[in-house]
This record gives sequence, structure tokens and C-alpha cells, in this order.
Amino acid sequence: MTRFILRRLLVTIPVLLGLIFLVFALSRLVPGDPCRAVLGERATDAVCDDFIRRYGLDQPIPVQFGLYLGQLAQGDLGVSIKQSRPVTQLLIERLPTTVELTEFTITPNNYAAQVDETGELRWEAIQKMPMLGLTGLQVPEEYGGAALDSVSAAIALEELGWGCGSTALAIAAHNGLGTTPIVLYGSESLKSKWLPLVSSGKNKLAALALTEPGAGSDLQGGVVTKAVKDGNEWVINGAKMWCTNASIAEYIITLVRTDAKGGSRSLSQILVPTNTPGLRIGPAEKKMGLHGSPTHAVTYEDVRVPLDNLIGEEGKGLQQTLSTLDGGRIGIGAISIGLAQAAFEYAVNYARERKAFGKPIAEQQAIQWMLADAATEIELARTMLYKAAWLKEQARNYNKEAAMAKMFATEMAERVCRNAIQIHGGYGYSSEYPVERIYRDARLMTIGEGTSEIQRLVIARHVLAME
Repeated sequence: MTRFILRRLLVTIPVLLGLIFLVFALSRLVPGDPCRAVLGERATDAVCDDFIRRYGLDQPIPVQFGLYLGQLAQGDLGVSIKQSRPVTQLLIERLPTTVELTEFTITPNNYAAQVDETGELRWEAIQKMPMLGLTGLQVPEEYGGAALDSVSAAIALEELGWGCGSTALAIAAHNGLGTTPIVLYGSESLKSKWLPLVSSGKNKLAALALTEPGAGSDLQGGVVTKAVKDGNEWVINGAKMWCTNASIAEYIITLVRTDAKGGSRSLSQILVPTNTPGLRIGPAEKKMGLHGSPTHAVTYEDVRVPLDNLIGEEGKGLQQTLSTLDGGRIGIGAISIGLAQAAFEYAVNYARERKAFGKPIAEQQAIQWMLADAATEIELARTMLYKAAWLKEQARNYNKEAAMAKMFATEMAERVCRNAIQIHGGYGYSSEYPVERIYRDARLMTIGEGTSEIQRLVIARHVLAME
């Protein structure tokens, strides 16, 4: 046994060295100026010269590789360019949190099943997330966020979706809907006051209220919740439905009508703290799935907030909301892929273990084809989603791509989860197996953040140049 272990360790060494060389080579083969890729296009020549000398980029490639190996041998992973601190130190700081979160990630079925059964998020898990940047995915660092790029943020939400749909949706709604309007359009005072508070994970999260009892997709014509000026305050009256995170939110960004004349410039976004008198949050909705993600009706009765709580410009609320929803669709698509991936993995494992007619059902062609279709569709959805996220990061128009990715990923997840239940047979319909819960969680995704039908309209308008 000892000899076997030693042989395996010896085999590992050249593999590890090969991976190290590959990582080094790829970092040197990336086209472009490494200095300006890191520091930005505005970096001066003098700054770049110092950067190149400091990191040994002016040395021959073999010398650079030798220095790289020497640093690794000493446990020196370099210095974080963003934080100007040793990477090893940052990893050590995050290790305890990572270990604690292992409880929630390495055995997601147990955690997700508990959340589903109790109908409550495990706040202790949420409080571990700020160290990993999950409660401020794309919030700038100066306000306590992680300032992740859009692709990385999508990957994070996908992984959360793989672990627990309820937790993933709460975090996605918090990041994509609750913080994005402030990051993109909020005043400096709003950013400084609220973003560090909700990114810390020590208090509550954030929420966005759009839908009303008589208005879902028709925001422009259907929103009747109104806000009128009274001195230095807004007075808000109306009602909202399906507000995710309302009961665990520090504030609710509310879409209101500020111009009774109507039209595309009649709506505005106003930040309403949840402890404001007159704001009432109804009981949690009883839903088919996502039991741990709280969803509520919210009423506003003479709710007064300062005029400074206006987000962006008065009358630009519709445009700001639609832009926010584009990013939110990427988040929903990412969660859907995570759910589908989890269901797919459970189905693969079950197919390998379950025997029928004297052999594993994985050997049946019908089962193989369902798994092959699932693997293909998951990969395709992931590629579409990453493209939309990349376009967003490049500050390019991604409206069509976000709609495509959201529509395909959510409908794909429903198909994959359905077939995962089918592969499990009767057991798949039982709550003792996780695919039943995952299917219920996935079912909302084709409805929230714009139904599949709305996504098709958006796509068609682009295809037909009607936008």
C-alpha cells in the first residue's frame, strides 16, 4: 500500500509541474499589454515601466519561469493587485469562512432540503458570504463589495443554484435587483450610506418592488403606486406583489409613478427603508417551490422618505428598471443552470446505481439519450449565458443576448429536471430524493424576471429591428 501511494505521488509531480508551466505560459501568451490590462488604459508609460520591473516582466521568459517556481516553492503567491496585499495572506483570512461554508456546499442536498422544509433561509450561511464577496458581487470595493466582473458573478450564482435554489434566488435578487440600481444610478450619498450596510452580510439584504396586483409585465402602463412631493419628502401610496426578500431587506427600491400624465418618463425609482412608518410587508407567499426565498406583498400608506432617496433622475425609472432587469436575467439564467446541473448529476449517479432487468439502467439507450441531451443543453445554456455576461462587461448592448440566455436556460432547466425525475421513476416523485425539490425550484425561473413569452418578444423585436 505504501509503495502504491509513493508511486501515485511520484506520478503527481510531473503532472503538477506541467500544470504550473501551463498556467505560466497562458499568462504570458495572453495578447495585449499586461500593465494596461491590469491597471487600465489610462496607466502612464512611467507607471507601466515600474510595473514591468517590479514583476520581472523585463526578464527573459526562462528567468521569469525560474522566479515563478522559486516564489511558489516558498509559498509566495504574489501580491493582489487590487488590494495590494499578499495573496497567501488573503487566502489564510478566507480559509475559516471557506471551511465553515463547506457544511452548506459539500452536501447541498441536506442543506437545501432543510431550507425547503423549514421555509427559512439559514442566516448563519448568509453571514459567511461577505468574506467571499457573495453579498456584494458587483458592488465597488470602496463600498464593501467584491467588484466582480459579470462572468464571475454569473459563475458564483450558478454554483449557489447548484447548492440551494432558495439561497441562490435570495442572493441573486439582493445583488442583481437590490444593489444594481444604486451602483449604476444612485447618488454618492445613497451609495455611501446603503451599499456598505447591505454588502456586509451583518444586517439585512436588499430588494426591488416592481409587480403590482394589476400589473406584471406591463410596467409602463400598469404601475399605479404613486409618489408625490410634499416639501422635502416623497409621499408614497400603493401596493406591490411578489417582492423577493421584502421581509429580510434593509430597504426596498420601489418603482413608482411620479407623473400622473403617464408615458415612458412618468416612473421613478425611490429607496424606501423597510422600517419606514406606513410600509407594511404581508405574510410570506405559499409557493410551489423555493420555500426558503421569502416573497411578499408590500403596501405603502402615506410612506414618507426624503427627496434624496430618489435613485437616478426623476422620470427615468422605467429605463433604469429595464436595464436592471437585463442583468437580473443573467442571474436567473445562472441559477437555472446550477439547478439543472445538480439534477443532472443526481440523475447520472442514480442511473449508474439503479438496476433493472439485471443491469444498471444507465446501459439503457433511452436513459443514455436523456442524459446526453441534458449534458448538451446545459453546456449550450452556459455558453449563451457567459456570452451575455461578457457583452455586459464590455459595456455593449446585451439586451437580446440576455433574453436569449434567460429563456433558453430556464426552459432547459425545466426539461432537464423533468427528465431527472423520469430517470428516477417513482422515487423521483418522492420528496426523499432531491430531484423533486429541484424541479419545483426550477419551475419559477421561466416566470420570474420576465416570462419566457416576454423574452421571445424582446428577441423578436431585435431580430425584426423593431426596438
